[in-house]
Amino acid sequence: MPSMRLNKLCPAVMLLLFMPCLARGDDWKQRLLDEGPRAWATLDEMSRHLRGSFVYKQSYQGVKKPSTEEQRKFAINGDRIKVETTVRGKDQVDATNPEYMFSLSRKVGAASFAIDYVEPVGGHDDLVHSAIDKMQTSIFDDIRAAWYLNARSLSDWLTRPGFQIDGVTPLVQGDETLVEVKFTYKDPGPDRKQDLAGGRFVVDPNHHWTIHEFQTGMWWGVVKASLRYKGDLDGFPQVAEKTTLLAGNDKSSLKRELQFKKLARETVPEAEFQMTSFGLPEPKFAPAPTNMTPYWFLLVAVVLAVAAILLGRQFRRAAPAPGF
Repeated sequence: MPSMRLNKLCPAVMLLLFMPCLARGDDWKQRLLDEGPRAWATLDEMSRHLRGSFVYKQSYQGVKKPSTEEQRKFAINGDRIKVETTVRGKDQVDATNPEYMFSLSRKVGAASFAIDYVEPVGGHDDLVHSAIDKMQTSIFDDIRAAWYLNARSLSDWLTRPGFQIDGVTPLVQGDETLVEVKFTYKDPGPDRKQDLAGGRFVVDPNHHWTIHEFQTGMWWGVVKASLRYKGDLDGFPQVAEKTTLLAGNDKSSLKRELQFKKLARETVPEAEFQMTSFGLPEPKFAPAPTNMTPYWFLLVAVVLAVAAILLGRQFRRAAPAPGF
């Protein structure tokens, strides 16, 4: 009999013991939802005025592709972005400003740049816009690595339809308390191949809720990343190193290493985002063709109105007099 009573009591006792953990998890989840987006929005704004440089390395396993190492310098002033890359004996410049976007290249050591493309903002060259979008996504994913997961801000993920937090757990590591977040994601879009299925990330609630590590499941494999920091720069978290491993279901893998060398918060002069800063003249674009559609509609309306008036007069003259 005593053993039966004990068996009945054990689940209740375990529930009572576990309830404080549940409460703490709910508290951390609420703090994440309240404090996280505010912290990341502040970092988003701070990242709009930066200058820095880093080394970007890629190495493959299970795939016959050569390892690469790129030296990158970047500058950001609001919507103006410039990325200078040196790789395989070539200097590459990709930049955008409110008037136009351009790409330049030269052999390392050459005196002058050649123009790969230049396109006005709002132009119709889809390949150019795609290249610039790719450049912007890449550089923001790098410099915002502290709060970006799979090329999106954590704030974006938390509010994205289909994103669900499954659990929030505090992790005590020495004198620090980090927070582990487990999640699932179901893309609500029709007929879309879902990239991200779910995973986990660990953030530091005492330092802007910045990411220390994450792991995500993809339809093609798994992405694992870890970040190491070297303090704050006027309140902006300095990532010293980020290591990312992309492991495919076919046993192939890609390792990416991002090592920051310099980082400064400053307002970069606007002239640095123009072609003249690279010894080239400013581009001159032909005026955009005027859209004549509204004028054609107006002309047709006037012609129809005049025709209606003339026809009306003609019918009145031809009509018989009253009483006949």
